[in-house]
Amino acid sequence: MNQGEDWEAISPDLTAGGAIGNVPFGTISCLNESTKKFGLIYIGTDDGNLAVTKDGGNSWKMIQTNLPQSLWVTRVQASRFELGRVYIALNGYRNDHFKSYLYLSEDYGDTWKPIFTDLPDEPVNVIKEDTKNKNLVYVGTDHGLYVSLDGGASSMLMENNLPNVPIHDIVIHPRDNDLIVGTHGRSLYVASVKELQQLDKNILSKDFYIFDIQPIRFDSDWGNTSNKWDKVEDPMHKIPVYTAQNRTIEIVIKNEKGLVLQQFSKNVTKGINYVDYDMTIDPKILSQYERFLNEKQDTEKEEEEKMSLEPSKTNHYYLQKGAYTIEVKASGRTFSQKLINR
Repeated sequence: MNQGEDWEAISPDLTAGGAIGNVPFGTISCLNESTKKFGLIYIGTDDGNLAVTKDGGNSWKMIQTNLPQSLWVTRVQASRFELGRVYIALNGYRNDHFKSYLYLSEDYGDTWKPIFTDLPDEPVNVIKEDTKNKNLVYVGTDHGLYVSLDGGASSMLMENNLPNVPIHDIVIHPRDNDLIVGTHGRSLYVASVKELQQLDKNILSKDFYIFDIQPIRFDSDWGNTSNKWDKVEDPMHKIPVYTAQNRTIEIVIKNEKGLVLQQFSKNVTKGINYVDYDMTIDPKILSQYERFLNEKQDTEKEEEEKMSLEPSKTNHYYLQKGAYTIEVKASGRTFSQKLINR
């Protein structure tokens, strides 16, 4: 209780005493303390035992009854939303047993029910509950990453740009809303789950939805380079949308006065899509846009030199600092969000 200066035992041997396998057995393989209650701790062992203490280790209760026996407990995860909720992952591949085992308890492990029952037969290494959405659960197996939007009742593969490798750990960054996965290949992969965390029954019941658009910081070097050896790269911003079906959408970018600065079409597929926008404007409206910028400048500052936009090396003109509206047209309806270019 003093940052490791002193130690005391808080349990007897909680394992089953060891088992025969291709690696040594008889150790605690995972431990997790509840974030909702101090002293509520779960442990799992590599020979199939599960135990819980509600008083910081003064007393322990074995809770593996009615579960498959003698399997490696790869992860135990106390819920941050419900006090009695706990998830476990079991793994039998060390004995050539490749079925996926995931269970949920709502009563501190007294009773269990199987979840993620639609997974293929592949050993499970980790299960992790989301930090913002209590129905959002992630699972890492020997063949990839899965996600459930309904607490494990159903699941789907989360594989875009993620190789088919064993996933051994999952972390959700509480501030940046990034999902970080660690693989057996000693690599880390990162994906934003900000929009995924917002998916609920309300959004999922809609035919189309546009999420908040992250602000972007203006850079006068967009489309240019500081030296001839650098690669010229245009900016690329993401417009996150949810669609209940495959469709073609039209994106329209307008300024504060409703002037259409850019428009383009994009094919999107069922689910969450991130539509790329390169921050360019249509050269055909350049004079009108410059007039707007100068009128706004005259209002804010007197006797400033008139603004005249120059093309980049890629021959593009870009949105200047300000507030803009992104309109997305889908199936005859128009949805809009603000875009701030700082």
